[in-house]
Amino acid sequence: HSTFLLPDPQMREMVKKKADEIGMGGGNLLGVIATSAAYTTGDAWLKEGRNLIVRNRDHAAEALLEAGAKVYPNEGTYLMWLDCQAYTKDSNKLYAFIRKESGLYLASGREYGTNGDGFLRLNVATTRKNVEDGMERLKQSMKAWEQKLMKS
Repeated sequence: HSTFLLPDPQMREMVKKKADEIGMGGGNLLGVIATSAAYTTGDAWLKEGRNLIVRNRDHAAEALLEAGAKVYPNEGTYLMWLDCQAYTKDSNKLYAFIRKESGLYLASGREYGTNGDGFLRLNVATTRKNVEDGMERLKQSMKAWEQKLMKS
């Protein structure tokens, strides 16, 4: 569920009506308390979360660059774009291979439209340990992909 802060009473009523129509209206007590806590006392938590994402992004980018991958900086998100066009234009095949080879979950760039083909998306909003493990598994998968291509 989402929280809307709408100072305009007409807009607030319109959004409430639509949310009720599609079964998204209302809420629950725990959700209200958690939202209130987040908006009133969540600054330190949010700052640390953002810092973690930046550190994880930097670590992942460094590891990927060492492995010869092309990485684009993420802007305003915890998802990184990995340019895999040097390996393949079919990101769905590469995604499936990496998933089977390493158990690593990435997102195929094709999920974001045909312009995303040849790209993968990597989520870095996790623990440092998970990012390190993921980078190692991704490097191994890419080596296996290259070997597979050489045999073809």
